[in-house]
Amino acid sequence: GGEFERYRAAVMSANGSGTHTFSGAFVVDSTDARVQANSSTIVISSNITEGPTVTPGTGVLTLDGDFAGFVDLTGDNTGIGTGGIRLIGGVQLNVSNHNQLGGPTAPLKFEGGATLHPIGGFMTTFGTHPINATSFSGGINVDAGQQFTIDQALGRPLDDATDPVGSIGKRGT
Repeated sequence: GGEFERYRAAVMSANGSGTHTFSGAFVVDSTDARVQANSSTIVISSNITEGPTVTPGTGVLTLDGDFAGFVDLTGDNTGIGTGGIRLIGGVQLNVSNHNQLGGPTAPLKFEGGATLHPIGGFMTTFGTHPINATSFSGGINVDAGQQFTIDQALGRPLDDATDPVGSIGKRGT
């Protein structure tokens, strides 16, 4: 008890500690399975699957970190279930195909300035990925010579001065 405030992730990399690769079984057995990369890179090269103790389709992989933290998903993660991927903090998620995101219809939730980097421009819109359009807060890192089109409204009307509206950022050229 009490340690959750200090350690909010199941997997956490220390500041400036380089690259850490997970190549064995990686199971999301929670509705908030957190991986946190702080000023370092975490590579998950194995296939991420949903565990047996969560209701099928409710497992969510939460990726967190500071603005110098990166998570690379390189395996076939279609077994993650329909809970999808939640990006929080300033982490950047690097992927090069839809299966690494959990499949072409896996939900993506952007919170707190996190960034998606579709390597090589394989993704040019959100396509069939449901996103949190009304509360979107994040960005897209677009490789040089590639493009990404936002083809839906993001954010929501400002209700009052204390109500955040969400935001979008762009990295790259």
